[in-house]
Amino acid sequence: MKKIYVLLLFAIIIGKQAFTQTPKVYIHLNSHNETSGVGELNYDNSSSRADYDTAFKYIKQVADMVIAKNAKYNFQSDVKFLLGCLKWDLKTAATSSLNLVKWMDNSPNIECDPHSHEGKYPGTAFGKYYNYSDVAHLHDSLGATNRKNVGGFKVDGIQNHSNWPSLEAGEAGTAYSTSGLWKPNVLWGGSYKAGVHNDMNFFGTYKPTLDTNNSATPTTNNNQRLRIQGNGCSMVLHDTTSEQRLVRELGKIFRNVHYGVYPNTEFYTQVIQFNCRDVYKANFVSRLTTIIDSINNYVNLGWVEWKTISEKDAVWKATPYDSTYKRIDCVNLPTGIEEQYIVNELALYPNPVINKLIIAHTAYINSVTIIDAFGRMVYEQQEVNAEKTETNMEFLKPGLYFVSVKLNNGKTTSRKILKE
Repeated sequence: MKKIYVLLLFAIIIGKQAFTQTPKVYIHLNSHNETSGVGELNYDNSSSRADYDTAFKYIKQVADMVIAKNAKYNFQSDVKFLLGCLKWDLKTAATSSLNLVKWMDNSPNIECDPHSHEGKYPGTAFGKYYNYSDVAHLHDSLGATNRKNVGGFKVDGIQNHSNWPSLEAGEAGTAYSTSGLWKPNVLWGGSYKAGVHNDMNFFGTYKPTLDTNNSATPTTNNNQRLRIQGNGCSMVLHDTTSEQRLVRELGKIFRNVHYGVYPNTEFYTQVIQFNCRDVYKANFVSRLTTIIDSINNYVNLGWVEWKTISEKDAVWKATPYDSTYKRIDCVNLPTGIEEQYIVNELALYPNPVINKLIIAHTAYINSVTIIDAFGRMVYEQQEVNAEKTETNMEFLKPGLYFVSVKLNNGKTTSRKILKE
C-alpha cells in the first residue's frame, strides 16, 4: 500500500507545474572570430590554408557539441574568416559537403551573423573598405541565411568607416557596391563610448532614441525599426576564466529571476560570450560543456530557454514588450539573498543543490519527504515544527528529485530539485 501511495504522490508531483514561472531567462552562446587581441588572422592569404584548417577543426568541435546539447549559438564572423571560408573550405562529409558557415547556419541550433571591425583589409587589390553590408554579402555568397543581426556596434555611432544609425534606412556595401542595401533588425553586442571592450551589460530589448551625436539613448522611439538587444550581465569565457565561477553566477541570475528577487516585469536576455582565439586552447570544449550542462539543469526546470538572437527578438515582438521600453542594467539589479526567495510558498535553495538543502515556508513545516525519479522515497523527516529546516543531500546521487512538504495546517506542497 505504501508503494502505491508513493507512486501516486510521484504522479501528482510530475503533473504539477507550479514550479514553472515567468519570466524566463533567454540565453545563447556567442562568439567572434578574434584570434589575437581584437584582430583576426588573415585567412585569405595564399599561405593561410593551415590557419583556416585549424579554425575549421576547433569551431566544428564547438558546433557539434552545441548541437548535441541542444543549446543555441550565434557564430559572428568578420571579413577575413569569410574570405578564407570561400577560398579554403574543405566541404567534407562531416559538414554534409557544405562549407562550415552554411553547415552551421543550416542547423536549428546555430545562427551565423555578420560581425565587423569595418576598415581596409589586406588581401584585396586596392585595400577596399568592408562595412556591415559587405560582410552580410559574404554570408550570402557562402549560402548562409541573410541574418538581420548586427554582431557588435558602438553606442556612440562611429564604427570606423560607417555610422551604424545609417543602418536604420539600410546601408549599401563599399567593397561590393552592387550588392544592394542591407537593413538589419537587431543591434547586438554594443559597447559604450569609453572603448570597444566596455560592453553594455543589461537585460532586455528596446528601440533607442538617437541624440544629436547619433548616440543611442536609453529611451524608446517606437517609430524606429532597429532594436538594441541586451547581452545580460557579463559572462565571458576566456582561457583563464573559471567555468565554475560562471556556473555559480549564472545560477544566481536564474534563481533571482525565478523567485522574483529581480523585477518580474523585465525581459531577461543573457549571453555567454567567447572568442575564437580561445577555442584552440586545451579543454575549452569540455569547459564550455560544463557550463551548458549546468544551464540545461535550469532548462529542465522550465526556468531558462535557449534562444538565438533572432529567436529572442521574435519573443520580444510577440509580447507587449514591442511597444514598451524594456531595459534593466545589471548594476541596477537588487542584491538578492537566498532567504528572499520565500514568498508565501515553499522555497528550496540552493537549487541545484550540492550538499545542504534549505527547505522553508511561511507556514510551519510538519514533515518532509524526498522522492527520486523512479518514485522511491529516499528521505523522510517527521515532526519538524519550524518555518525552515536543513536537509543533507550529500549522500544522494546527482539527478532530479521531488520534495514534498506537509504543513502544520494540513496542506501539502511540492517542488522539483536538482542534485549536482
